[in-house]
Amino acid sequence: MVSWLGVVPPLEIRMAWRFFFVGLVFGLTTALPVDAADPWLAGSSVSAALEEPCLALFNKKPIRLALRDLSGQLRIAMVLDRRCDPNRTVTLADNRLSLKEALAAAAEQSGTAMTTVGSVLYFGPPESAGALRTMAELRRMELTASPPKRRAELARPREVAWADLAEPREVLDRLTRPAGLRVLNPEQLPYDLMAEETLPQSSTVESLTLFCAQFGLGFEWSENAAAIRLVPFPAAATITRPHPVPAARMKEITGQIRSAWPELAVTTTAGKVEFAGRIEQHEQVEEWIRPASKPVRPKPKPVDLSRKRLTFRVAQTPARDVLKALEATGLSFDVAEGIDLETRLSLELRDATPAEVVEAIAAQLRAVSEIDGTTARLKPEAGTR
Repeated sequence: MVSWLGVVPPLEIRMAWRFFFVGLVFGLTTALPVDAADPWLAGSSVSAALEEPCLALFNKKPIRLALRDLSGQLRIAMVLDRRCDPNRTVTLADNRLSLKEALAAAAEQSGTAMTTVGSVLYFGPPESAGALRTMAELRRMELTASPPKRRAELARPREVAWADLAEPREVLDRLTRPAGLRVLNPEQLPYDLMAEETLPQSSTVESLTLFCAQFGLGFEWSENAAAIRLVPFPAAATITRPHPVPAARMKEITGQIRSAWPELAVTTTAGKVEFAGRIEQHEQVEEWIRPASKPVRPKPKPVDLSRKRLTFRVAQTPARDVLKALEATGLSFDVAEGIDLETRLSLELRDATPAEVVEAIAAQLRAVSEIDGTTARLKPEAGTR
């Protein structure tokens, strides 16, 4: 899957076998149509999507609009912390990034940090993003002392959504009531109005962690996990965990840990290395100990344009940007001198072949077109310069 993050207003390309999204720039935007029946990605599907190539083209687009449009098109839940400026703009022009790299770059420009909690991508203050996964894991681990039925209820994935202008206590009720949870001190939440969000397929632990953090809060279990108490967001959250290490690699692994995180207190006993750290640090150590084998990428198959069908909509968009977008379908363009690529195009085609799309573009450029394999050639009509 190749993803487009913004180009010029508004451009959408749909294909029978692949989906491309091109958002809007310069602050003018409307949501592009989304099939509400498309399921949200969850689990390993989110991880896989983040590694896919992404043609990242944002130009001064507000971070909230960028994330909201992209979330709806790719069906990956993305949450922008309510404390962050939603109008801070992002600009990206590098088309060699993975989706994860593009989103991380957008986060950096907007003054946020990105992390994944369950199947939700969170963008928020770096100190919150750095602790969220560890906090969720700590609350999950604490449930081991609860009855199995209660653990299962709190671990059950649920979709929770709310509209713009929802009040925090209303949202908290939506997060806790389905799991039979009571909130002992809801007055800790300030009065405010929330932006629209969807948390798909998230456990109660995950959704509560994501929600509470936006108010500088965490939560503690009470009454044998039948209730929660809202508490201040912790200054630090760590998990103590031992990692079995082969004796021959103990010195190497401990050296890597101390070099990467000199602030950690590392102990070694009986073939194990142990430290208190964030869950991301523990995962990194496990990767050092047992590196995951990288899958061998198959050689790309030749592109068969004859089997592709595109739904193509473009309004007042420079031809240069339209052609660049179409290159993601496997087409390349050979444009002769004399064709003005700054010409603004307006087109709407449904289930069209690439050749039909190119012909429609050529007509507005006062050009003639032909496709040779995967190369589309455009040259001025006779009598034009």
